[in-house]
Amino acid sequence: MIPVGAARADSVNVQLYKSPFNLNYAMVEGAVHDNVPWGELSFEPRYFGSANYSYVKDPLVVIDTTANTRVNTLVNSVHSLELAGGYFFSPETSIYAEIPVTYSNLPSSGGAVGLADSRLAAKFALNDVSKPLTFALMPELELPTGDKARFLSDNGVGLGALLIAENNFGSFRMTGNLGYR
Repeated sequence: MIPVGAARADSVNVQLYKSPFNLNYAMVEGAVHDNVPWGELSFEPRYFGSANYSYVKDPLVVIDTTANTRVNTLVNSVHSLELAGGYFFSPETSIYAEIPVTYSNLPSSGGAVGLADSRLAAKFALNDVSKPLTFALMPELELPTGDKARFLSDNGVGLGALLIAENNFGSFRMTGNLGYR
């Protein structure tokens, strides 16, 4: 038997979905920038904007492990609108920012509108983006802008990075992400 200490409820973040900074995929990040005019030789700086909605029901509950039953709900639901924007400096380099606006409902205090933790990121191509197989590195900084009392913040600055691989097969593209947050 391993003794387990009390969990720090003030540092639990139920806002786990992080929308990608691209228009091609819903759950993973792509290595190729969306707005790159592949047929043109020159590249004009481009802007990126998106709004992604997500909903989570009962994202944080207390379970009695001896009876395997739910004994308490700490967060009833979270509606989130992730507002993101970015700027393409070149076909190989871009920056992004995301601010999640949420409506969270807690049994103890009802519903309220607020922010979850925000993200800043940059994407750097590691090889020629015109090749079918493209690799990119995406460092990420998470800022504690969320409401920790409503379980929408990790209550600290977070660092992460993604290694992104994408292959263009002509009629479709496939991507894979390996990273740490």
